Amino acid sequence: MQHPSSPSCHTLQFKFSRTLSLRTTCRLIQELIKQLLYLRQQIPMPVETLEATVKQLDTSDSVKKLRLSSHDKKTLKTVEAVGCILSAIGNLFRSSHVDCIAILVGSSVSPKEVYMIYMDYDESQEDIIEDKPTPKDFTSQCIRQMIRTLVTQASWLLDTTASPSKFHVFARLPAGIQVESFIPKQTFKIKQPRSKNWVPKVFLFGDATPEDMLNNHSTSNHNACMQRHSEEHSDDSSFDAMDTTESTPVGAVEADDSIWFQCTTAVNGFR
Repeated sequence: MQHPSSPSCHTLQFKFSRTLSLRTTCRLIQELIKQLLYLRQQIPMPVETLEATVKQLDTSDSVKKLRLSSHDKKTLKTVEAVGCILSAIGNLFRSSHVDCIAILVGSSVSPKEVYMIYMDYDESQEDIIEDKPTPKDFTSQCIRQMIRTLVTQASWLLDTTASPSKFHVFARLPAGIQVESFIPKQTFKIKQPRSKNWVPKVFLFGDATPEDMLNNHSTSNHNACMQRHSEEHSDDSSFDAMDTTESTPVGAVEADDSIWFQCTTAVNGFR
């Protein structure tokens, strides 16, 4: 099945053969995070390769950790951070229905890249997130399908060199709930990067359509969480130091009982 992605409108659509379960959606988000870290050059090799490297390091005590090379220390810290984020995603899906996740590359205040991920799944099909998948199960098939799509139809992710930076994960959730490893950001609004090329929309769905998913988000004011920076600033230094009061909101501002929650762990990119 074809999965259209268009660099001109910056979307990635992952349509699967049936409605996604909670477990499958969670695993897809975890895998997408790992893929984006590598594809956007925030880490020098895939997460699995970094994990294999760490297993070969002697970190049996604090003294031996201190003797590691600078690169090995960064590798170890990155693997630990990625593990914390993936675990936090599991906690997130166990705690609340999640239909929008944002990945910010760079400063969380003035990101260089923003990935808005919309998902549609059926909680009545919920199963155990921790289950180890078998090669032939539906979840594994969806993951392989998503990776193939990223490799074959999202070459624009590799077209532009990205410098290592911070990699943040946010989730849009009802205000007032508590989620382990996520903190509520009551007044936080995501700022749109100067380059509109780097605000791709990603859709994970089975029976739904991207149009329906966006309409649902628009109704609940998901678009109002995005702000556009003034376009008069052109260089990176002025962009990073920009006064956010000069931003204008995307979409109408309406009452909404959902807010952004930020993962307490971020990944520091490195070469």
